[in-house]
Amino acid sequence: LDPRQASTSFRVRGQDLRVDLLTPLVGKPSKRGVFVPVLNAVAEPLPFLDYLVDAPVAAVVVGKRSQALINVPLPERFALHKLLVAESRSSAFATKAVKDRQQAMQVLSVLMDDAPDGVAVAKSDLMTRGKSWTSKLETALRKCGKSHPDIVDWIKTL
Repeated sequence: LDPRQASTSFRVRGQDLRVDLLTPLVGKPSKRGVFVPVLNAVAEPLPFLDYLVDAPVAAVVVGKRSQALINVPLPERFALHKLLVAESRSSAFATKAVKDRQQAMQVLSVLMDDAPDGVAVAKSDLMTRGKSWTSKLETALRKCGKSHPDIVDWIKTL
């Protein structure tokens, strides 16, 4: 870590809780984070995050003493986002890329039966975002073809 760069990650002392501040990457990647005035902190810009958070749904987190209403990504966007991220990882993170693709396929296998229309909408939106996005998705699907041919064939038909 470069000590001259502001931290985008915070830990709660004495607990396993860690909070990463993230923001969508707009334009060309930068080594510097993005200052978020309302938080008085720096967030790390991530590619494809805008796609993931574009259409969130409300969910409830239930704790021992309280509950909280939160926004979470649509599962179909989460799955396709995982495929984009997998193809964006460097070779040093090849194991993580394999895990990303496996997680995406697990979610898509459920959505195939439970929410096929939602996957079609999410894929359609992804395809409008440019050639590099489309190329990454196609590459990820090619890599998943042997282990999950039924899911890959289904995604291609949408």
